[in-house]
Amino acid sequence: MRKKIRIGGTLLSLLALIGSGYQMYSLNEQQLLWGRLPLVFFSALFLFLTLLFENKFSKDAAGKPFLFFAMLTGVLLSLGFPPSPFTPFLFVAFVPLLWIENHFGQQGKGSTRRLFKYTYVSFVLWNILTTFWVANTAFSAAFVAIGLNAFFMCIPFLLFHKTKKIFNKVKGGENNLSWLGFIAYWISFEYIHLRWEISWTWLTLGNGFAQYPSWVQWYEYTGVFGGTLWILLANILAFKIIRAGINKTGVDDDSLSKNNGGINFQAILKQSKQIVIFLSFILLPILISLGIYFTYEEQGVDKEVVVVQPNYEPHYQKFSVPRLTQQKQFIQLSKSAL
Repeated sequence: MRKKIRIGGTLLSLLALIGSGYQMYSLNEQQLLWGRLPLVFFSALFLFLTLLFENKFSKDAAGKPFLFFAMLTGVLLSLGFPPSPFTPFLFVAFVPLLWIENHFGQQGKGSTRRLFKYTYVSFVLWNILTTFWVANTAFSAAFVAIGLNAFFMCIPFLLFHKTKKIFNKVKGGENNLSWLGFIAYWISFEYIHLRWEISWTWLTLGNGFAQYPSWVQWYEYTGVFGGTLWILLANILAFKIIRAGINKTGVDDDSLSKNNGGINFQAILKQSKQIVIFLSFILLPILISLGIYFTYEEQGVDKEVVVVQPNYEPHYQKFSVPRLTQQKQFIQLSKSAL
């Protein structure tokens, strides 16, 4: 039965891939934009390849649930980013991927290579669902942006995995310094990605609050990396609460990857003190920010600014109209508005 579902899903995703690809080609011939068609195309391609190579994941113990967890992290991160209104998902989006890392952290040689598969799935899916629109500008650039950016995101997570294994081996158990490593590696990655030649900062975690700027008025002190730190710490707290609740049931850490029968969700909810700390950690910065937002007053001298829009279609017309013609249009519009 499972094999038939896999074959059916592979065929359906292949049909969606071919259909959306043909429609994109037809629209391109008419010099029309693709809209959300790239989302269908890239999602179908992702699903097709995932189902085609599903056996590469099922070789791991409990491989299929881990693949689901990896995709869940990708979906939650995507739902947390604009234009989606579900920004709070960012505070727990890494938890499924952290659970996978926790499993491989107890494995021996080769755990990093095996973890990479799931990590890459998470970040590829996040990039597809959030930045598919890049294909409307350049199709090949979208492939590079999605594939390469997802690979770059894997590096800090895998460095955290290696660091955690080393610290745990030295200390003979979990060391909280490894979580500091997770934060340091990820923020360092975002900082570098902001400043080098192939900068692609759309998915900097702190940018996820662009939908609700009133939540992060304290960015004037911390910058966008303050938001990244907030999200990473919240995910670590959420993971620790869930794992502690499950461990109190007497079930090992792999229970989630096998079945839900051994999980006592009431035991998780009994972590009342930790849950209060977690919720306070999320709500207090928002309340502080709202206080700044609603008490803000403009200061300084008023200035009048004129903005002009020549209304050239940016994907096709902009590159066919001579640059001097565009410049003259800008100057003419500016003079008439001054």
